[in-house]
Amino acid sequence: MKVIVVGGGIAGCTVALALRRRGSEAVLVDVPGLDGAATPASAGMVAPLYETDPAEPTFGLGVESRARYPGFLASVNELAGGDVALEDGGMLVANLCSAEDGEAAMLAESLRAKGHTAEILAAAEAARLEPSVARDARSFLWLPNAVRVDCRRLLDALRQACLASGVDAVDGRAAGVLARGERARGVRLEDGRTAEGDGVVVAAGCWSGRLDGLPGRIPVRPIRGQMLRLEAENLPGGPLLADHAGRYLVPRPGGALAGSTMEEAGYAADVTASGEAAIREAVGRLCPAAAAAPVTESWAGLRPVSEDGRPVVGPDPRLQGLHYATGYGRAGILLAPLLADAVADLALGSEPEIAWEALSIDRFRR
Repeated sequence: MKVIVVGGGIAGCTVALALRRRGSEAVLVDVPGLDGAATPASAGMVAPLYETDPAEPTFGLGVESRARYPGFLASVNELAGGDVALEDGGMLVANLCSAEDGEAAMLAESLRAKGHTAEILAAAEAARLEPSVARDARSFLWLPNAVRVDCRRLLDALRQACLASGVDAVDGRAAGVLARGERARGVRLEDGRTAEGDGVVVAAGCWSGRLDGLPGRIPVRPIRGQMLRLEAENLPGGPLLADHAGRYLVPRPGGALAGSTMEEAGYAADVTASGEAAIREAVGRLCPAAAAAPVTESWAGLRPVSEDGRPVVGPDPRLQGLHYATGYGRAGILLAPLLADAVADLALGSEPEIAWEALSIDRFRR
């Protein structure tokens, strides 16, 4: 079976690799706009217990995907000849007011009831783990199993692994889905050529819904996330630091990544002075040294976010052979390996190991 995968980011590359592992042919086709894609703008956090609701269907998926990450990276590195690794260190989430203090305590209790490690630390205890943290926080939620990965290196390795595994890459950009009869048979390129197969997986991030020929609307929109690279010796060197509003500092050699905004800005993937100021203010409350650290690089990406915040995964019941792997939002790095296996199984007519039905496109059409 030959499957056309639309999208060359982490979602598309992981699906293409999963298809090849199952013996299928896979053809990767990019889409316009990848310069503003989500993957390069991510901080690479693999932290399923952060920004989570244990009652949400995606909670268990994140935990399972985190467990699969070491094996996933080993297979990618073997194909690509790379050395992308998970970086340990855990995560400290600052509780900056009494409301956050109480919410974090309830979350920690809920997580422990599910068998996860989470505890509340006083600021002095957190400072023993990471001396650069702000001492005026009321407390910190400590998540020791959170890890991170360099997502730029990961995406480069994934693309190399795709080529090494025999994934074909089309020279051209997809413009629309091509259907013959009642089945998706490929894509039409911007220059009028076609790439045809036995099915199509749309993994084009926030551009997924802009393809022609779809049988219905894909409720995924772009949310801009701006990022800064800070360089200074007194920035965090161990745990990730984060707040409850999605702002964070991720240690990197000689400095840290600081992010991120969540902005309704259409398809504008530019960096703004107001975005930089908002990030600096937020991370300065986590680590005072970050407020004045020199910015050596800044960029923005467009995260694909669905109307209910969950990914959009699996078949489109309106057109046979058409499947989705999009809408991952801020959790693309975390969820991509697990969801790629599920999408590849579904595209090839098998039942996945995970419960995916809550992520179906059909939930928006009932």
